[in-house]
Amino acid sequence: MAENPTTAAGRKDQAEGRTDVMDRNQGYATPAKLFVMTAAAIFLGEVIVMFVLAAIPPISRGMEAFVDGMMITALMTPVLYLFLYRPMAAEIDRRRAAEQDLRVLNRDLEVQVQERIEKQLQTNERLKKEVRQKIQARDEIWKDHQFIRSVVEAAPCLFMIYDVAARRCVFANSRVEDVLGYATEELVDPNRDFLRDLLSPEDYSTLAEVLIEPVNQGLSTKDLGEIPMRKRSGEWSQMAARYSVLRSDPQGLPEEIMLAAIER
Repeated sequence: MAENPTTAAGRKDQAEGRTDVMDRNQGYATPAKLFVMTAAAIFLGEVIVMFVLAAIPPISRGMEAFVDGMMITALMTPVLYLFLYRPMAAEIDRRRAAEQDLRVLNRDLEVQVQERIEKQLQTNERLKKEVRQKIQARDEIWKDHQFIRSVVEAAPCLFMIYDVAARRCVFANSRVEDVLGYATEELVDPNRDFLRDLLSPEDYSTLAEVLIEPVNQGLSTKDLGEIPMRKRSGEWSQMAARYSVLRSDPQGLPEEIMLAAIER
């Protein structure tokens, strides 16, 4: 919350004024000096009164006591004002100014704390909303993934996802075991290019050459025609195959493909 410049300037002037008052009042005597000066003033005042009473004609004792009181009061009033009243009043003003400053600081601090709390609550609410959205998006992606996986698993043809850069299969559906006799875990071995074992050297070289060419005119699917694939038993099975580019680099070169094949 932005503070009014006029108010801020007023507070600054008040603070400077209070500082000036406090600086002016720093030169007062200590309590011990005040006590000595007050006692000395009383002593001198009484001496002066006694000299005055001795110089005037004799008066009654009651009148003498009255005159004595009036004169000592008149003499002591400036002393008490200068050495007692004014320092006490200045000290009270300093304390009141300090208390007012503390109240202003506390009020400003409370406002700042409240603003911080409100901002933190807004931030927490925004983060909760983002977390809910991310969880919802993750759940939707997971559902889509499960749906696609179920469709791929139920398909009558063989599906393999091949990482062109790493030269290895990263996914194979269960039809691999039904058609070729290999377990899916064998095909996705990270240390082995299983596609090299499935294809003849000539077909593997041809596929490798095709995969280093950019996809023409934005087409992401290519027919490979009929190619033989080696089964676990060593026999060859004629497969009608094609591949689709799932991911490519900025130059259009395939980085990940999905190979689909069906037995003839």
